Amino acid sequence: MLGKRLQYFVCFIGVALSLFYEIECRPTESIDTETIFARCGDKKTLQCLTEDGQKGCIMKNGIVESNTGKLVLESVTKNDEDLVSVIGESGSNLAYPLECERPTGFDNRYTMDSHLMINSLKKTDEGRYKCVLLNGSVISDYILKLKEEAAIPVSSEPRVSVWEYKEVSLWCNATGVPEPKVTWYVLETTNQQTEALRDIGIQGRMLGIKNVSRECATKFQCNASNNYNEKKNPVSKVILLDVKFVPDVNIKVKINNGSFSVETSILSDRKDSIELVCDVFANPLTKITWYRNKVKIGHYTVGEIGPEKNAEDRDNNVYTISNIQTTPMEPRFWAFPLRFQMDGVFMFAKYQCEVDTGKKNFVKYIEIKQK
Repeated sequence: MLGKRLQYFVCFIGVALSLFYEIECRPTESIDTETIFARCGDKKTLQCLTEDGQKGCIMKNGIVESNTGKLVLESVTKNDEDLVSVIGESGSNLAYPLECERPTGFDNRYTMDSHLMINSLKKTDEGRYKCVLLNGSVISDYILKLKEEAAIPVSSEPRVSVWEYKEVSLWCNATGVPEPKVTWYVLETTNQQTEALRDIGIQGRMLGIKNVSRECATKFQCNASNNYNEKKNPVSKVILLDVKFVPDVNIKVKINNGSFSVETSILSDRKDSIELVCDVFANPLTKITWYRNKVKIGHYTVGEIGPEKNAEDRDNNVYTISNIQTTPMEPRFWAFPLRFQMDGVFMFAKYQCEVDTGKKNFVKYIEIKQK
């Protein structure tokens, strides 16, 4: 063991009838030093023994930390630096300063021992990692690439409204590593009243539609997937495109047992049975109202159970207004029937169907003249 001869003091202390000896360890100003490297948090054992097994003291700043020849540090800290070991009786004295330093730039997400553990991985943790000895030798070399399951945290609202002939963009901002593939579909309603996906051949986070028509009003679905878990179904979002447009209004008429036809004027005899139907194709729709020469007969308001007649018109009892007719396959279509028999001269008149969209009214007329 390297070392120089050191001065030492031996203290004799007598207690009662017993006599024992204790070595007082004190380093001199000139000692041989060997550096031991340890990482903060490491468990480290320091030993101070001669070749023949003589135990020495381990000291720090002149204070004895151990006189058994051994000191176990369960978790090395910066404060453990400058520990020295001293062999008292042999005259040898060696200092073993610990150098404890955590590499700069490492935050508390990293756990370091002989391995490197990173908690709560982030995208910025990607890169190349090397395990290098103090002499510069590389013993491990890793390239870290992250994988993240596909998700759609941000997308268009579940319902997007646009006026006909305008432009609209639907969004599915998918995230994941590797970058997810986003595919767009249309959800079509089958004859069995079920929904089926139809691939429209568009990929990417944005689906843009120019010159939107009323036929574009449907459900769109975006699917996002990557190879994080190929056996798992892709994540998806459904977006309903609500296309608003100026209503189409037509009045069709049937006399007695004849067929319906769209007319603006007809000739009728007394006692003829007349059925008028106001066909409306509209979005939005608020109310449909029947008039005779600007006198209100009755109306239907969207959301109500049935139509309501005008109780203030004393001639209103000759008219029958039926429930609104719709079809599940096309919820934007409405049919509002009006039935009556030509029993009075006042019934030969101009009949008006008025459609209220909430912002503007649209009107169609048919005139019934006496033969």
